[in-house]
Amino acid sequence: MSYGTPLPPWLTGEFFFPPLTHEDEIGTTSDYFTVKTRGFGVLPSCSPLLSDVSRTGKGTDQSPAECYAPFFPVYEHKYVPLEGPIAHEHVGSMSTGSNISAGVNYPVGECGEIFTMGWGRSIASNGTSKAVINSRFFACEPVVISRFFDLAVDSEGHVLSAEILDDARETYNGDLGPSSVSQLLRETNSMFQPTGVRWHNDVITNDWMHYFLTILNDDNTALVDPSEDVPDPQILIPQVERIYKQTFAALLYTVPQIFEDYEEDGPVVMGKRMTTETRLFMARGAFVVSTLVLAINIITATFIYWRGTAVYLPRMPTTIASILGYTASSHLASEGWKNPLDEKQAASSTFGFGHYLGIDGKVHLGIDVDPYVVPVDVKALERGDTRIPGSTIEKLQRYLRWSSHNDVWL
Repeated sequence: MSYGTPLPPWLTGEFFFPPLTHEDEIGTTSDYFTVKTRGFGVLPSCSPLLSDVSRTGKGTDQSPAECYAPFFPVYEHKYVPLEGPIAHEHVGSMSTGSNISAGVNYPVGECGEIFTMGWGRSIASNGTSKAVINSRFFACEPVVISRFFDLAVDSEGHVLSAEILDDARETYNGDLGPSSVSQLLRETNSMFQPTGVRWHNDVITNDWMHYFLTILNDDNTALVDPSEDVPDPQILIPQVERIYKQTFAALLYTVPQIFEDYEEDGPVVMGKRMTTETRLFMARGAFVVSTLVLAINIITATFIYWRGTAVYLPRMPTTIASILGYTASSHLASEGWKNPLDEKQAASSTFGFGHYLGIDGKVHLGIDVDPYVVPVDVKALERGDTRIPGSTIEKLQRYLRWSSHNDVWL
């Protein structure tokens, strides 16, 4: 036994709903569905048995049948004698015969649908008792019912809420066959019926009904305690009806095929799917400010990128390859710069950055020996423009025709 476990799909504490399937399988686990459908349960209808311990049942042909509650036998020990207060509990169905002992298996026949409970107290001495001092019984005549519900279930069928829409006083059973109803009630009663019932002087429960009642009463064992008085049926009936309803609904969950048209996928009903959507809401003032800031950013970015960015270098000198690219076509890559035309040129030779005519005959921007390089115009640097002007190309082309190169190009 465990506590706090969720109920199976399509089941509440008192009703079972024949499973429904939705045609559209697309969805998420957070979706839930609402539908109007029928749920099936039981109305126990329990009442105390006073001086008359009989009820009228129904046979297979719906004819009346007399039913009787068993009596508690006088205690006589067979193995281990008991002394002092002793108790006896009865849980089961009524019998077709009168004067039937609760301590033996008895025929139930047409009376198997009527559920009974009873308690007896006596005093044992030397392994026997003279008579039952006190006993009480009550009987339940359960009726299978069907209610129309506004049902909400999750994607797996677990019931989130169930609201009854029709009259709760009706006993309509949803067109279940009489044989199915009778069999369901008999199975429910037999699940509570213990085996090997006997007189006892301890507080150990011997059947499921008394075990559940003990749990509901915070492990209070007064129901089976020989030293306590016989329980009052009027007090116990609401608790017994609650347990009976839950057990019957759980039994229906195990046999959904008994419902009409279940094997043919059941009737078509209309329902709704509820899906959670994520939406963002903000105050009007915050929205205006956010929109204004976004518009300013868009205008600024458009202006900057539309104007363009000045190019200072053909490539960023961040790697060895890019640095070598500035000198690959210069005279530094050849041995010519080590052999100046005269001593004056050799004395004034330095390295410079600017435009130069490379050994491949093309104009480049990079580093070369000073006589071969035209420094970048300072004003051009201020403007962010390092493109090769036409005058620089002409100077570089005329350089090869000059007899001496003592000028400084700016």
